[in-house]
Amino acid sequence: MFADLRNRIAHNPFFTSVLILMSGSVLSQAIPFLASPALGRLYSPNQFATYTLFQSTVNILGVITTLKYDMAIVVAKEDDAPSVFWLCMALSGLLTVVLLAAAPVAVYLLPWLNKGQGAGWVYLVPFSVFITGLFSTLDFYNLRLNRYRVITNANIVRALVSAAVQISLALLGFGVYGLLLGQLLAYFVGDIILASKIIPHIPRPDKKRILVVAKEHRDFARFTMPGTMATTLSYNLISFFLPSFFRAAELGYYSIINQVLSAPLTVISAAVGNVFLKKSSDEAAENRMSAKTFSSVTRVLTLLAVPVFTVLFLFAEPMIRVFLGKQWVPAAAMVRALTPMFLARFIITPVTSSAIVAGRQGASMLWQFSLLAASVLPAVVQSIYPLTVLSYLTLLSLLIAACYIVFYLYCRQLLNHQTKAKLRGKFER
Repeated sequence: MFADLRNRIAHNPFFTSVLILMSGSVLSQAIPFLASPALGRLYSPNQFATYTLFQSTVNILGVITTLKYDMAIVVAKEDDAPSVFWLCMALSGLLTVVLLAAAPVAVYLLPWLNKGQGAGWVYLVPFSVFITGLFSTLDFYNLRLNRYRVITNANIVRALVSAAVQISLALLGFGVYGLLLGQLLAYFVGDIILASKIIPHIPRPDKKRILVVAKEHRDFARFTMPGTMATTLSYNLISFFLPSFFRAAELGYYSIINQVLSAPLTVISAAVGNVFLKKSSDEAAENRMSAKTFSSVTRVLTLLAVPVFTVLFLFAEPMIRVFLGKQWVPAAAMVRALTPMFLARFIITPVTSSAIVAGRQGASMLWQFSLLAASVLPAVVQSIYPLTVLSYLTLLSLLIAACYIVFYLYCRQLLNHQTKAKLRGKFER
């Protein structure tokens, strides 16, 4: 079975592209994994908690940086892609200016969230939002041009810079700002790599054409952006809930799971999802979108995920003890509690874009808001009936996994219906 699977992958352009992106993703995630023993001993759970608050804030604001017009770069007409790019740049610049003006107010309001750790990191948020938004925009432009190796190189170098800067600044006594500046500089270097060969070839912005493409692709802002915001909130609000309900250190333990254990799996899933989006867009443009690629992707990801998550579930504690140190052992119990959520995300996330390509942005948005509701519900329960941190995370994990499974079934039914409709049309002709 595995030999047959290997041969299919080797002769399939879709999976060849996936492997190029995935190889870079594996390397880019192997770097922080190898750096984790040092990071786990140089930084405390409280410092990782502050770092996670910073990351979550950037992730949430990053969704509205381009209003998700960056995704339109892949599906736009050939002559419109540069205009969509400049539209994204203009939106990112505008948000950055607004965030700079709002930073002093946020510094005054936020310290209670991370239990006295300070909120000076807020001043770095506008710059991080801009460079991560630029990274996403350039990533989609390179994806449109099938420059998978450039994307791979950018991710590898970004990981190297992040690990090197974070370790170096910790040794120099920068404290939590070593983690923050490491991420900021890493994305900056990644932007340079992604932009180096495409920016000179992008025509100067045409203001009138920018307004035209903004109108033509407004569904990304109307449906994809709110839906993506709901999904982003569903995974990042926990960074604000955990330190509010429990100790700040609990957020630190949770963050180390995402950074060291789940991140490699998430990035592999994202690589598959990006190529699946491009493949599905090409098929839709040729009016031949089918369920075949959908099923193949699901099968491969399941074969990859089940053994890996089984190992993580059974051996989380010794793995964490060896790689991170004794102070991080409490995170092992969280791995087991969150396994259903991580497993569902890994297998199902790449194929959820099929609903968008099929023109079902509204349904996709509703699903994403269901994820947000699932992430808020445990906080509501906690407010009424106090839970332990593990009970809280288990409830969160099961609710989000259920939302993913329901939407997966919807996407599969949608593609099966379209495939049957096409076959029926051919038969009638």
